[in-house]
Amino acid sequence: MKKMIFIATMMIACGLLVWGVIYLATKVEQVRNTVHYHANIAFYINGERLDISDDKFMEDIGACKAGSNKSPLDRVHFHENNMDTIHIHDDGVTWGHFMTNLGFTFSQKLIVFDDGQAAGNDENKKWTFVLNGQKIRDPFNQQILSTDRLLLTYGDQDDQAIEGLYASVSQNAQEYNGKYDPGTCSADTNQNIIVKTIVETLDGKKMDHSEHEHEEK
Repeated sequence: MKKMIFIATMMIACGLLVWGVIYLATKVEQVRNTVHYHANIAFYINGERLDISDDKFMEDIGACKAGSNKSPLDRVHFHENNMDTIHIHDDGVTWGHFMTNLGFTFSQKLIVFDDGQAAGNDENKKWTFVLNGQKIRDPFNQQILSTDRLLLTYGDQDDQAIEGLYASVSQNAQEYNGKYDPGTCSADTNQNIIVKTIVETLDGKKMDHSEHEHEEK
C-alpha cells in the first residue's frame, strides 16, 4: 500500500514538474516575442509646449494581444498622463500611427489637432522636426525605434531656439524600457522573477555568443 502511495506521489510530482517546465517555457517564449519599448516626444507651438497629458490621449488597458487582434491604440500610446514617453507594443509602428492615435491629422506643413485647430497655415512660420538631434523632412512614415527622441515645433524660431527646445525633450525612454509597464500583459518580465531571470540569462548568452562570433571574424 505504501509503495503504491509512493509511486502515485512520484507520478503527481513528475506531472507537476513537467507542467511547470512547459508553463515557464511558454511564458519565456511569450516574453521574448513581446514587443515592448519606449521613445520620447514633445510638441511646441510658438515656443509653448503643447499639453497632451489629458486622459483622452492616454491608453491604460492591457496591450499584449496576439497577432492581428491588436487595436491601433494597443500598438502605440501614452500611459498615466505622461506626455513625454511613448509606449510601443508592436513591430513597424510609425510616428504617423502614433499621431493618428492622438486624433491628429498631418502633412509635412500642416497638423490638425483633435479639437480641429490647425498649425501650419501661417506663411511666416513653419514646422520643424528634429529626430535624435537631426532635422528631418518629416517623421510620419518613419518607424519609431527604441529610445528615439522627437521634437515637433511650429513657429519662427531660429536654429539656436530650436536646439533649446530639443534639449527639453525627455530622455527617460531607456529607463522605461526596464520598468513595469502599467498597460502591458501578464507576460511582462517584471511580474514574474523566475521568467525574468530565465529571459535575462538566455539573452545574455545570446549576446555573448554574438560577440564571440564577431571576434572570430
